[in-house]
Amino acid sequence: MQSGHYRERGAGRAVTNDLILGVLGLAFTAFAWWMLRDLPQFEGFRVGAGYMPRIVLAGIGLISLILVVRGFGGHGERPESFSLRPLLLVCLALILFALSIESLGIVVASAVAVFVCAAAAYDFRPVQALILSVAVTACAIMLFTVLLGLPIKVWP
Repeated sequence: MQSGHYRERGAGRAVTNDLILGVLGLAFTAFAWWMLRDLPQFEGFRVGAGYMPRIVLAGIGLISLILVVRGFGGHGERPESFSLRPLLLVCLALILFALSIESLGIVVASAVAVFVCAAAAYDFRPVQALILSVAVTACAIMLFTVLLGLPIKVWP
């Protein structure tokens, strides 16, 4: 009898978090790669609009593949019980951000989205969520309006 990863004959392999995340990552990579099918990777000697997204997706796909291999090897923790609250609140935050960015500006939209995402945690702390939303909002303004010069509305 070996210690460690010994399983009795006939016992199925345990599904691990690594396996689940790896399969979801591969599915996301395949879908996103398919969505990029019409974007050119190169335009003559210049990099096209589809080049960088494909590089990022290749990295995500590689990491996901490594997770799948680790998951089949029995590494990683088994998933705990599933709760809909975090999933629904993160989706709600994304929807609120998408609906409010043009009308309310990046300050309000990102602050609300971060605060709602923070509320998805079971140990939600409003003061920490407020500090995080201020920091993320400041970084978003710096990145999108100052560094990239995108014409994004800042204030309502």
